[in-house]
Amino acid sequence: MKKISVYFILGLLALFPLINAFSFDANPSGQLRVDVVAAASGDYIKEWVSTSFKDAIHITPIKEVISDQTFYVAVIVTGYGVNDKGMTDLAGDFILQNPDGTLMFDEKNVFTHRKSMTHSEGFVMMDPAIDLTLEKKDQRGVYIFKATVKDNVLGKTISGEYSFTLLDTPK
Repeated sequence: MKKISVYFILGLLALFPLINAFSFDANPSGQLRVDVVAAASGDYIKEWVSTSFKDAIHITPIKEVISDQTFYVAVIVTGYGVNDKGMTDLAGDFILQNPDGTLMFDEKNVFTHRKSMTHSEGFVMMDPAIDLTLEKKDQRGVYIFKATVKDNVLGKTISGEYSFTLLDTPK
C-alpha cells in the first residue's frame, strides 16, 4: 500500500505544473472568445511564436503581485473570422479597474490584429501584450483587467477579464 501511495503522490507532483497552467482550447471560426491572462515573465511570447496555431497554449498565470513587480498581460482570441483575402481584422480596448471600482486605465483602440492567416481556427494574441507595474502608492486589493475585442469580419464584439491582487508584502 505504501508503494501505491508514493507513486500516487509522485504522480500528483509531476502533474502539478500542468494543473497550475492556464490552458486555452481553440473555438471554431465564428465562435469568438477572448481570454485574458497575466504571467510573471514575458517568456510565454517566445513560446507562442514557436508553437503551431493548432496547439493548446499553456501560460502559468500570476494572481498576486507586489509593488514594483512587472508582469505581462496577454489578450488571446479564438473563433475569429477571416475575410475573403484570408485576413483577420480585430481591434480592442482595455480597462484596468482599481479595487475601489475606479478606473486606473481606459485605453481605446490599443490592441490590433490585422494579419494574413493560413487558417481560420486557432489562436491569435492581440498586439501588443501589456507590461504592467503597480507602484507603492497604488491601492492594495483586487484589480480587474477587462479587454474588449471587436471582430470586424464577423461583426461581433466580446469581452474577457482577468483579476489579480496587489499585496502589501510578498507571501
